[in-house]
Amino acid sequence: MDTDSVGTIDLWAADFVVRPILRETLSCFDEGDTLFVGQGLDDVRVAYVSSQASAGPSDCTCIRCQIYADAGEMWIANLRVAAPFRLQGLGRQLVTASERIAREMGIQIIRVFPFLVSKPFWRKMGYEPDPRAARVLLKDLSWQYVTHNGVHQMENTA
Repeated sequence: MDTDSVGTIDLWAADFVVRPILRETLSCFDEGDTLFVGQGLDDVRVAYVSSQASAGPSDCTCIRCQIYADAGEMWIANLRVAAPFRLQGLGRQLVTASERIAREMGIQIIRVFPFLVSKPFWRKMGYEPDPRAARVLLKDLSWQYVTHNGVHQMENTA
């Protein structure tokens, strides 16, 4: 996705990208789900709430991200899977969808400030400690795990 010279993202284009990625990635996606794509002061905000994988207003499956085009990064501000739907891969699907959205928007870095109990989940998803901030984890999307002749290694895809 193109950004203009000051690093902003066209909101119409962002909305055009987000819904198809969610539809393709999430097993719980429904066209009636709540999706918000809006402009903050210096960011684009994306929020999604599943209607099918939620157990009520206070126990919902959702994700909220903030995209800072000028810094080339996304923050996953909130990730939650409703209790009855946990351990079914929905958290992984939400993170994968967010990573696809970030890539499509030209974002290379995703950061998250996880609860301590969720840190193992984020590590399994490939997030590493951010050397600039304690407790923050990050994933550099320009690197990915590849396998060559049975050997796993990181490769720069930028």
